[in-house]
Amino acid sequence: MKNLTDASKEEQRKFLNSFDYVLSDMDGVIWTKYQVHKGAVDCMNTLKALGKCVHYVTNNSVANSEELAAILRLNKFDAKDGDVTNPQLTVIDHLKTINFQGILYALVTENFREQIRKAGFNIAPIPDYPIEESVEALTRKLQDDPNVKGVLIGIDLNSTFLKLQKALTYLKRDDCIFLTSGSDMVIPLGSVGPIIGTGHFANMISSISNRKPTNISKPSVLSCVHVNRKLGIRTPDRVLFIGDSVSQDMQMATMGGYQKLLVFSGHAQIKDVENWTYPEEWKPQYYIQDLNALYNVIKSLDLL
Repeated sequence: MKNLTDASKEEQRKFLNSFDYVLSDMDGVIWTKYQVHKGAVDCMNTLKALGKCVHYVTNNSVANSEELAAILRLNKFDAKDGDVTNPQLTVIDHLKTINFQGILYALVTENFREQIRKAGFNIAPIPDYPIEESVEALTRKLQDDPNVKGVLIGIDLNSTFLKLQKALTYLKRDDCIFLTSGSDMVIPLGSVGPIIGTGHFANMISSISNRKPTNISKPSVLSCVHVNRKLGIRTPDRVLFIGDSVSQDMQMATMGGYQKLLVFSGHAQIKDVENWTYPEEWKPQYYIQDLNALYNVIKSLDLL
């Protein structure tokens, strides 16, 4: 691992010529709560001007990919609708790939549920809330529906005890698949964060049901397959993944066989590099403070 800023001009130039695709996380890398980080727009637009295919891979499933692309454009990023991949897209792609039949019980945002409906899948109703606080009332709400063939656990800002308990009802059946659209344990949210990540809910349901979920989001092989197919990537070693999380982004890059650049504008800090406690294969080739520092490196090389 090496600070890219400290590398020689020759090494920096060699690094920038070593990839054709840039996959970048969003939260913690280009912005926090949609507040754009200094230098992020110039950096990403310059990489695109250099001929790199720039694509954003995020676990943000509160907004759909078109909405995220619109926010990018609003902030002067050179981006079109197809330039963002989030769990909404990867989950729908997976459901189509496995020819999912039946009803899906989805503990996600209403925006996410609507995208799944638009893709032609049926969504199970959410239990009414609140309910009478009695065992009898709870029992009535936990009756099984054999037509529900899948449970999806993701970010649900209106999560309740009853919703989670209902997921366990369906997962008692072996013919009900278990999916998760995020494994983040915490999600940065500026000064009011972090907030509880999907990983905690998925792990709780997994532990009680004794069922292991299939993760369709970052980091997962399925997410890599989706992105590779979408962008036509045939040489993963010519792909650079930029991320702020070792456990999410650097692991994802390892799964995909991509090059790695770790930034310190979100989750990770310099101490994570100096006192490495993660698997060796997750180590990035380079790290850098943020995208502004990367932009300064690119500018200094006079590549345009």
